[in-house]
Amino acid sequence: GESNILRPYGIFAYAGKVYVTDPGLRALHIFDIEKKEYRQIEKVQSEILKSPIGITVDSDGKIYLTDSILNKVFILDENGNFIKSMGNDVIFKRPAGIAVDKDRIYVVDTHGHKTIVFSKEDGNLLFTFGRNGSNEGDFNYPTNIFMDNDGLLYITDSMHFRVQIFDRDGKFLSSFGRHGDGSGDFSKPKGIAVDSEGHIYV
Repeated sequence: GESNILRPYGIFAYAGKVYVTDPGLRALHIFDIEKKEYRQIEKVQSEILKSPIGITVDSDGKIYLTDSILNKVFILDENGNFIKSMGNDVIFKRPAGIAVDKDRIYVVDTHGHKTIVFSKEDGNLLFTFGRNGSNEGDFNYPTNIFMDNDGLLYITDSMHFRVQIFDRDGKFLSSFGRHGDGSGDFSKPKGIAVDSEGHIYV
């Protein structure tokens, strides 16, 4: 089908489908490559999306979507039907990137300068890591997160012009990048992904 994408932000591919968040159009685009079908989601249950940003899909096909204005995480089934939502204005200041593993949901809170970790089973808040600062493990407007096959978390720390790497419990491991326009330098890194061979794409 035809689709109109106004301002794409997040993208995730899984099991023959491509998911694109579009805060400009206030929608989630779902492309089924194999079936050559397209679906656009602008409303989740009774709430109209305002700024869909982060997107990921778990091994069961469940869709996890952040809305940075509604300050919520929406969980949908593989067909885009509502399962549940998490978060509010107290927990989040501006949720952005999101990653999941077998039992946890990791949400980068850009304006909160931290990552918030929830239980996948019941949605309860487990712990947070990071704070506003310039030391190892601190953040300055982090934007996105990706978990690799080994369970390591890669987070774009945009205004520190670096990527920080943590274990699944939020322990700082290493970082790379600095401000500049040379090879390996960054200017506000945002999206990130890691492939099966360990290559990092920023």
